[in-house]
Amino acid sequence: MVLERCTNAVATPFGVTGAPIICVVWFGIGEDTDLLVFLLHYAQGDTMALYFKSDRTKLDGSFKVYDIIRLKDILGHDLCSQLLFIHAMTGCNTTSRIFGVGKTSAFQKLVKRDPVLQSCADAFTIPNQTTQNIEDLRCQVMSFLFGGKHVDSLETMRYNIFSKKTATKLHCRRVYYQIMVWMGMEEVMDAMNWGWKILDNRFVPLMSRMNAAPDSLLKVIRCNCSTA
Repeated sequence: MVLERCTNAVATPFGVTGAPIICVVWFGIGEDTDLLVFLLHYAQGDTMALYFKSDRTKLDGSFKVYDIIRLKDILGHDLCSQLLFIHAMTGCNTTSRIFGVGKTSAFQKLVKRDPVLQSCADAFTIPNQTTQNIEDLRCQVMSFLFGGKHVDSLETMRYNIFSKKTATKLHCRRVYYQIMVWMGMEEVMDAMNWGWKILDNRFVPLMSRMNAAPDSLLKVIRCNCSTA
């Protein structure tokens, strides 16, 4: 993201005025969803004017500009804090996207103020949670995102593969760890306990603790390829 500092004009809710008062206005320029989420999460209402400008222009040369302070005031502090959870849970640079669940639909569910989803979102932003606490929330979160109720199990929704193969456990661990990194609270956490492993001297996601198929089946799988 590129930040531009402007002191030649005064920003007001109605545009730019020529009043003899000078204030500092910051423009964030970019397109990544991360940038908008972080600005909404960290922006304070009593700070200087802050705008997010898209670096993509339309055919007519226009572009989008978001008033971050005003947008946060409309959405509310709690919802903006919960955006970290929605962004990480539905897929970001370090967490996988959930098949069939987009950011827009997940955000709309959060806007409806469902108490269960809000409670889960808040829990994912609390430091020093245990892996067990995060895993206990996974069924509620996944069931809700897939259109079920928080009392539904993944098995009854025909998503038992997630529960049995620990896919959601590891995904939710990575989501929580990523949120703590964004909040600067990961210092005492070991990434190896939160859904990551080291391969070739770099961190890669641990997708499952179980084999892709039973050992008895894996032993009979063979390849007739003549070349490697």
